[in-house]
Amino acid sequence: MKKSNILYVKSQQGSALVMTMMSMMLMTVLGLSLVFSASNENMSSNSETLANQAYYAAEAGLDEAVMVLRGNRLPLNSTDTSSTNSLNQINLQIGATPASSNKATDTVTFARLSRWIPYSSLNANGVVILNPTEPAHKRLSYQLQIVKLNTTDIQITSIGIAPQGARRTLKMRLKDSGIILSNYNLTDIPAAVTLLGNQPKGTVGNSAAKSLSGLDCGGPSERPIVGAVGQTNANYAWNNSLKSNDGEYITTYNNATSHIVADISVPNPAYGVSGQIPFSNNQTKADQFVNEISQVAHRVVNSGSDLTLSDMGTSTTPKVVLVKGDMTLTNSGTGMLVVTGTLTLNGNFTYEGLIIVLGKGIVKRNGGGNGTIKGGIIIGKYDSTSLDDSQFDPDAYITTNGGGNSLIQYCTASIQK
Repeated sequence: MKKSNILYVKSQQGSALVMTMMSMMLMTVLGLSLVFSASNENMSSNSETLANQAYYAAEAGLDEAVMVLRGNRLPLNSTDTSSTNSLNQINLQIGATPASSNKATDTVTFARLSRWIPYSSLNANGVVILNPTEPAHKRLSYQLQIVKLNTTDIQITSIGIAPQGARRTLKMRLKDSGIILSNYNLTDIPAAVTLLGNQPKGTVGNSAAKSLSGLDCGGPSERPIVGAVGQTNANYAWNNSLKSNDGEYITTYNNATSHIVADISVPNPAYGVSGQIPFSNNQTKADQFVNEISQVAHRVVNSGSDLTLSDMGTSTTPKVVLVKGDMTLTNSGTGMLVVTGTLTLNGNFTYEGLIIVLGKGIVKRNGGGNGTIKGGIIIGKYDSTSLDDSQFDPDAYITTNGGGNSLIQYCTASIQK
């Protein structure tokens, strides 16, 4: 019996050592796994950081290309800041054409705006370094390539480059607003205020001092102050509102009050009618115009009150703004403003360029202050849900009220901005 017990005890000798070694091996494996996992996590975090840096570098490239294409950058080493200097001019087609986009010494065969953007070299390996003061292994950079997609569209490809070879590629498609706008003959509108559709109405209102003028601010030429489509509609606007209420405040056309409101459906040199009717007085084409403007506008907003000064554009940086609905404005601006609801202008609102109000077809100028609009206004009323959407509805309307000075004057130079 004792011998049996002794044998049993001996058979367990060494098991504790085996268990200890297995535990140590398991802990070692777990430790190595933790180290490996931490190392992988650190590498993953580092890779994510580099990928984000490459993304933001690519985004910076797109932003810079857009700034150049909008005309907000002068060519490199330019000493002549004149916008009339052909070397300073830029648009989407110039930017997407290698011969006009790149320096003459640039050896690449694709467009990349090297006349405006400082590449590290003018060969295929050239990049734009965003932080040149950093050591080479910490620098961020981007490469650009611009191609034409069709007659109005281009595509910008920006490759962002971060340390350790991290890269991200972003693409942007832009539509040429110049070509789109030229399709509607908006640079040569026929009157200071153009009222589309049937039975349009207008009133200068009860301001203490107000006037409408067709005398072009850029020269001696003169346009109709109010334009209507067809002689019947021109007579209606004059006889039913302007003549009876406000004739004394309107600058006469060539000293003949009967020519203040003119038929603009056909060119008539005797009355200064040389421009074109936007959208061919057609509601369907007006809808198409709004859709195309939404693709090229600097700012698109919904109904509301006011836009910031930076939204509205300046004389040196005109902007295209689309408002989908009613809008009340106080801040001034320059460029083209398109509103699909009622436009209310308060106080000292001043604008250089073209104001187009479609849909409700109502423009109101209210309140005291001295407001001047130089360029032109186009107003058309229609219902997008109408079964007959070929023509504008009756009763396009403009009115000016309140104290102070109010001037609406035809101005070719402002329209062309």
